Amino acid sequence: MKTLYETLGIKSDATPAQMKAAYRSKAKAAHPDTGGSQEAFNELNLAYEVLKNPDRRARYDSTGQTDDVGRQQKMAAEQRIHNLVHSFLLRDDVIYVDMIAWIKNQILVELESLDDAQEEAKKYLTKLDDMAGRVGGNADVILAFVTERRQQVNIAIDKQHQERLMREQALKMLNDATFKFDERPVPQWSQSYVADSMTASERKMGKDWWKL
Repeated sequence: MKTLYETLGIKSDATPAQMKAAYRSKAKAAHPDTGGSQEAFNELNLAYEVLKNPDRRARYDSTGQTDDVGRQQKMAAEQRIHNLVHSFLLRDDVIYVDMIAWIKNQILVELESLDDAQEEAKKYLTKLDDMAGRVGGNADVILAFVTERRQQVNIAIDKQHQERLMREQALKMLNDATFKFDERPVPQWSQSYVADSMTASERKMGKDWWKL
């Protein structure tokens, strides 16, 4: 597991200026909107938030602990909301859409996706265990694979669980939030177009009256 210093790509005796420069450099590449991942961006933010604070940095250096899980989860939830607000602002119709409802819906979709992924991971674990029970003879290489994969899948499941908790926290943060949006304007036909259409219709009716 990487240290916070390794996450930022700096030495343990880095100065605040070096730390800030490293964060800015890595943040561009790690941001989800520029091809990075949400997980990597969250890790980078956490490393910088801890190390830029002298007291938190000293505590990390002596204990290896960053902060309590609740604080990390809150930071990640805030960042997720910030990213979704940014995505919302890229729309062309922002004044006609309830931003809070839109963000909540995006989070709910993500939660559903996480649930599906976790269910698939659990099914995979069941298959691994079943396969391990069927293997006999000298099959150490297969059993070693099963052990390694089980560890990897369990780590993935734990991450999915943490991602779910973070998004649930984000939803709670928006419980009392509101957004005032405008009603979409109803398209209006131009008066001249209507008049022209009626004139054309009347001309046709006058010309073809005998067909009625």
